[in-house]
Amino acid sequence: MSRASKRRNRSSQHDRSARPAADGYVNTTAGPSVDTPVSAAGPQFRPIAFLWKSSLRIDPYVFVLILLPIFVLWRDSNPIFTPVGKIDPWVYFGFFHNLVSFKRDLFPGTYYGSRLSWLLPGYVLNKLFPPLVANYILHLSVYYTALLALFSLLKTATNRQTALLGTILFGFYPYLWSAVGWDYADGAGIAWFLVTMVLLTRASAAPRRYGTLIAAGAVCAALVYSNLAWSLLCPTLLFYYVIRSRVQRRAAWIRALLEMGIWFGIGIALVTGILCLINHAIDGTYWFYAPSIGYALGTVGKKNPWKNPIAEWMTTARWLIFPVATVLLSLATGIFRRRAFFTRQNVPSILFAMQFLLAAGIMLWVDSTGDPLLQYPYYASYLIPFTFLVIGSQALRFPQLTKLGLSLTVVLTLVVLSLSWWVPADSYWARLPSPLWPFGIALLLVSAGTVLVGRVTGLVMVLAATGVLYSYILIGRQPANAARGSFIRIARGVHEIETIRQGRPVRFWFDAKEIYGPEFHSLNSTYLWGYTMLSSTFPALPKNVTLPSGTLLAVPSARVDAVEEVVKSYKSDGNILSLVSQVPIEAEGGRYSLSFLEVITDPGTVQELTVSFDEQGSGVLSVRSGEVHEPLPRERWNSCDEKTCKGLMLAESDGLHVTTSVGSWGYATMYSSLTIPTDGKYRFVLGYRMLSGRMYFGALKGDQSGWLTGAVSAGTGRDMRVECTLTLRGGDKVWLVTTNAEPVMKEPSTYVIKELRAFRYVDP
Repeated sequence: MSRASKRRNRSSQHDRSARPAADGYVNTTAGPSVDTPVSAAGPQFRPIAFLWKSSLRIDPYVFVLILLPIFVLWRDSNPIFTPVGKIDPWVYFGFFHNLVSFKRDLFPGTYYGSRLSWLLPGYVLNKLFPPLVANYILHLSVYYTALLALFSLLKTATNRQTALLGTILFGFYPYLWSAVGWDYADGAGIAWFLVTMVLLTRASAAPRRYGTLIAAGAVCAALVYSNLAWSLLCPTLLFYYVIRSRVQRRAAWIRALLEMGIWFGIGIALVTGILCLINHAIDGTYWFYAPSIGYALGTVGKKNPWKNPIAEWMTTARWLIFPVATVLLSLATGIFRRRAFFTRQNVPSILFAMQFLLAAGIMLWVDSTGDPLLQYPYYASYLIPFTFLVIGSQALRFPQLTKLGLSLTVVLTLVVLSLSWWVPADSYWARLPSPLWPFGIALLLVSAGTVLVGRVTGLVMVLAATGVLYSYILIGRQPANAARGSFIRIARGVHEIETIRQGRPVRFWFDAKEIYGPEFHSLNSTYLWGYTMLSSTFPALPKNVTLPSGTLLAVPSARVDAVEEVVKSYKSDGNILSLVSQVPIEAEGGRYSLSFLEVITDPGTVQELTVSFDEQGSGVLSVRSGEVHEPLPRERWNSCDEKTCKGLMLAESDGLHVTTSVGSWGYATMYSSLTIPTDGKYRFVLGYRMLSGRMYFGALKGDQSGWLTGAVSAGTGRDMRVECTLTLRGGDKVWLVTTNAEPVMKEPSTYVIKELRAFRYVDP
């Protein structure tokens, strides 16, 4: 052979070795790591063109993944809406629409309102778009983020074909849709966890990728701030980065740990600082996550009342089929394919398996200590990303397919998994006595067999078994599109309430047993359920229920006599209900009304009082004569500091403007002493407008040695009323006082005192 021929032969061999195999596994004997880009032959230094092409380069398989929601939602849109009748997800829906009002006035200090990384996107979208559009954008954004992040991760552990099929299985998984389709925060947590993994994968592949580490820390902070329970699984991220950095770029252990501590920590600090500033703008406090941490610390060492014995729920826990199968699959793969499995090129898959086992162990340990993490699907859903990283990198390994073979396999997968969503199988599964574990074990055996044999036939069997399992998981679904209709009506109900409420506190009174009872339940939950529920057994009412004057009562009911019944059933000293408005709501199969009533003072049960003052400025109350009804003189209010209450307050056209001291309960104003004329029950009503912070209005004893009664303000920016009622004897003296009521932040509150009125209940 001539020298020229030999040179051409060597050149040809060099070109073939430099060319990456299309969609194949990385060569196990030589070649670059999974994250090292392979450049084409010849000089290619064209930075502008390279950056332009890189920014537009999209994997064609992504377009297949983008179509997945169509296969799930085109016949039934329920998966993208919060199920009716639930509590917690509708609480977040309420915060999405009234974040500022809820955190500042109605429900300050709740741990729901501290999860800003989830509440802020929902709030902004609902400010920009109608509720229906905002719902689609929010949940599909979470879905696509999780989907594309998983696809990116699987490509680092397998090839593009396997990653595509693994991501399709993930995209059809019913419990993924349960997580991303409602307003609870677990879907967002899944997406942020996977994005954090993608960023850590990139950062671990090459040195000095500090910007990527900062971004990973920022996303991880959003993850933890969506639910503190995610912090239990964050050690898996540290484990993943340190080990992968050691393998990919031979970084020292201490160096990888320092990188995480410094740059990852900077990302966490940045997001924390931004959220602190946003929270201060909303309710005046900086440390927004204090309620969540306080709630968690308050449960330490206490028995959880919702924890049930494992035997009562395990046989029906369909959400644990895939995690349990994944545990056995990981063990089987490690044992029977140990020579091919435990290789340097297979490190991503090994790390995914170790992460899964670590996460599952943590959750099992926490569950065993009394906190029911595995008992409920919305906490067990935290295992979903770990589960599908293992399934996608181990159970779906198959020989390289031709374009035609891959196309047929993808079409088969889409058809099989779509049928599980389209064809109701309730009647079939109901006839089986206990179908949970047999089908879970069947999936395990088929998956393990595929791993060991590595044949396309085994792959088809896995896809078929997965479709059957998805069908089983989906039993008991709502009628098609029922959740969408309920969502629209509940969203309208919130809009009507806010139109009428005008800053007032609201309570709910309904019958949970009515045909639309679950919707009423969810509407109540948008205002934190137990915080605002008056009764769910309309028209029955608990004994000794009293509501402050000015409270708005929302009564959803399909009964035509609902208003008459509620007015007749409500009995309270000196208060009655007055109809404000009634809104008809059209629903499937009928209609119901949303009635609004206001608690007002019954003019027939109270006498309005006036006051006369002596030379020392002490006042004596008396029954007002004639038809003229005027408030007590405004000029008798005195401003106070920490030690004295002297000097008149300057009145402006709209009332007395008050700025309190910075003390949490420091006195701000005090009215001249009032002497009670006769024995009886008295009510003092203060009209005000809250500008910032919170105010306490109450009555002191005659010698100012202690409080008799009082109440905290509600509402900011609107004219409101706060009142206190107490039983007094003739000759008693009281002092009416307002104070700062900011228990956390050492900041003053500001408000305008509009008027003060006094009443005496008429003797029966």
